[in-house]
Amino acid sequence: MVLALCRSTLTHDGPIELGEDEREENRKFVEEMASEPLRVISFAYAEMSLSDWEDNYSSQDGFPERILEEAISNDQLQLTFIANFGLKDQIRPKVPKYVKFARVHGHLGVRMVSGDHIETAKATAIRAGILKPEEVNRNFAVMEAEEFRAKVGSLV
Repeated sequence: MVLALCRSTLTHDGPIELGEDEREENRKFVEEMASEPLRVISFAYAEMSLSDWEDNYSSQDGFPERILEEAISNDQLQLTFIANFGLKDQIRPKVPKYVKFARVHGHLGVRMVSGDHIETAKATAIRAGILKPEEVNRNFAVMEAEEFRAKVGSLV
């Protein structure tokens, strides 16, 4: 999501235009990290003068962060991609045991809801014992939020 908002990427020689090849390479890299599973966080920045910041964002009444988000989503700020970082989020040691207990003794179907990248969610569900590797490609075993809402409706 962050990369899609960026026009350039930071190199040792400074920012350069971000082309489709770099975007595709980055997408593959993110999916690879997410399948480890690592929680992937992307960083980007926009340069502006202090007076521009004060005039357009910090002095706004109400919610300056919303105004900044709107400027980013409306392509009014030129973002430069810095890097992706992968954070390892360990599963607590007893989780697979508890999932197995719930299934076998409680006769419960266990599901996971995650806001992570879909590849991170798949790998985490497998490690926690919620999914078996052979179940990952079954219909409805793994869904992104839009598909889930389309199937069951909104929760609000």
